[in-house]
Amino acid sequence: MKLGVFTMPMHPPGKSVTQSYDEDLEMLVKADELGFSEAWIGEHFTTAWENIPAPDQFIAYALPLTKRMVFGTGVALLHFHDPVMVAHRIAQLDHLAKGRLYFGIGSGGVPTDFELFGMDPASGQQVLKMREAVEVILKLWTEDKPFSHQGQFFKVKVPQPRPELGLYLHIPFCRKRCKFCYFRVYTDKNAHDVETYVQALARELATQAVLRANLTVPTAEARRTTR
Repeated sequence: MKLGVFTMPMHPPGKSVTQSYDEDLEMLVKADELGFSEAWIGEHFTTAWENIPAPDQFIAYALPLTKRMVFGTGVALLHFHDPVMVAHRIAQLDHLAKGRLYFGIGSGGVPTDFELFGMDPASGQQVLKMREAVEVILKLWTEDKPFSHQGQFFKVKVPQPRPELGLYLHIPFCRKRCKFCYFRVYTDKNAHDVETYVQALARELATQAVLRANLTVPTAEARRTTR
């Protein structure tokens, strides 16, 4: 059995942010020494006790302090981010991690996070935005030619390359190393290509859409009757 760590993290509000980061790093170093195989770092923007808004930065700092542990974004809230920036940052982190990276994504967040970014979680918009962000990120990682994406939430145009001037899209994502994860859905660990992971993601999203479509919320009268 392998053991892992999930740190949101959890600290008393008002505690020194610098001190809390130092303590989190110390805990991860000790977990690595004890043989823990992986660590997931949470992402929040408005909760004082969960005070890491940029897990990729935190992971980049933790990597050289540890030896074996694989780190994951737990999770990157794609509906709050520009997918072009995420694609670049995760690709860069993938190289720094040298195979010790999971890219976890999600569409959650606390109510005040949604308020900060001007989104209504009850609308379900965050799921659609996350799905489109995934589409953009994967295109940026896999398309060899310039393309244009004109979606509901994001507009992206990859420029024509000018290699003689060193001007071209250069996202060096290592498809054979980084594992792409959606919530608790993990694909076969032997399938180390982006296409396989996005297929698993698409199946999970389709399953959730069917479940939501068939969901029947009982009325108050029905709930009283069944008691």
